[in-house]
Amino acid sequence: MKNKVGMEVRANGKINLYLDVLSREESGFHTIKSIMQSVSLCDRAIVSAARSNATDIRITCDVPYVPCDERNIAHKAAMKYLMRSGISAEVNINLQKRIPVSGGMAGGSTDAAAVLTALNKLLGSALPLDELYKLCAELGSDIPFCLMGKTALCEGHGEILTPLENRAKLMLLIVPSSEIVSTPWAYSKLDEMFGDFSGRDNEAKYMALTNALANGDAKGVASNIYNIFEDAILPERPIARRSKELMLENGALNAMMSGSGPTTFGIFENEEARTVASNILKENGYYPKIAESMV
Repeated sequence: MKNKVGMEVRANGKINLYLDVLSREESGFHTIKSIMQSVSLCDRAIVSAARSNATDIRITCDVPYVPCDERNIAHKAAMKYLMRSGISAEVNINLQKRIPVSGGMAGGSTDAAAVLTALNKLLGSALPLDELYKLCAELGSDIPFCLMGKTALCEGHGEILTPLENRAKLMLLIVPSSEIVSTPWAYSKLDEMFGDFSGRDNEAKYMALTNALANGDAKGVASNIYNIFEDAILPERPIARRSKELMLENGALNAMMSGSGPTTFGIFENEEARTVASNILKENGYYPKIAESMV
């Protein structure tokens, strides 16, 4: 066995600037149309690997309630990568978590993408990029975007990616919630509210948002963010709902839930306004995180 070589990879979180559900398939899966945006708030994945006669994957994490075995998506990603590339290796993964866990910011997905990026570099680019994207899509709907990063239109189940032009640097406040939202439950709530999702048209808002991104118009971006999950989730998650209200009441250009929640985020015009809102949220028992969009 060769000596292990290692590297550290930033695993950036994401927010959804736009998230709509277009249909429910007979399989039970939903097709979506979403603009995903990487943010500076990130986990760090420290990965070391060495080819070996037998595969052994070990994970450690600084958050005690994150599983460090086969249940962890980063473990699944490493195992799938080794099987797909035909490599046996000893792999060590240390996850340093900063993204809210199960908060709608793809914290687990971005860790998995970071591990795949690291392994492909450490093990000699065993898989070409298109194969990495296929592998990501098999692991989870947010993982292809996490591999790509920055700003992208995500369609299908999230695996069909189109990079979007973006000159809008967004000043963000990200607010985790102690509440829990199960993604299957969130989709079931949408099914109850919208049926087959027909008869809805948000194209004007989508076009206004993409134009604002391309033109570097942060106010225009803030005016046109959209998340179909909000009407279903926030009425039943008062802590998350109140965090959004506090940001809107204290200087945010706009605020919204990310993904299926319960994390919320606000877009601010300047640092001063963001700091004021952050302090007020802290006074109300929240733990807001300063971030910017990655463009």
